[in-house]
Amino acid sequence: MLLHCSRSLVVLAVLAAGCSDSTQPCIALPATPPIAFQPAVVVGISDSITGKPVADSASGTVRSIVASDSLHHGYGQMDSIVYGMVSPGTYTVMVQRPGYIPWYRYNVVVAAGNCGMAVPANLTARLKPSV
Repeated sequence: MLLHCSRSLVVLAVLAAGCSDSTQPCIALPATPPIAFQPAVVVGISDSITGKPVADSASGTVRSIVASDSLHHGYGQMDSIVYGMVSPGTYTVMVQRPGYIPWYRYNVVVAAGNCGMAVPANLTARLKPSV
């Protein structure tokens, strides 16, 4: 019985380790929560004149032909960062905030990293006041 448990632990350890690069097949464990949260698109938002962060009431989207996500405020960084969770691919990112001209970035590439996970695209949106 102990040998059976040891084998189970070894298999579990191998499964939990995942793969080290994109050439290896990945094993998904649906009941296992992700080890780390990693957004696919990260946008720092500031006023183009003052340079001050203005993401506090900003909103936006990350879109492609096949996928879309709303931008969300970063944990603990409500004033400067928004993020989107999408799969690897090419996207259009739009950010808007009252009092500012909407900001667009086209052909944003979210690359595939280890196990097909997205490598974050880091962007800076310097919003121009609309008045």
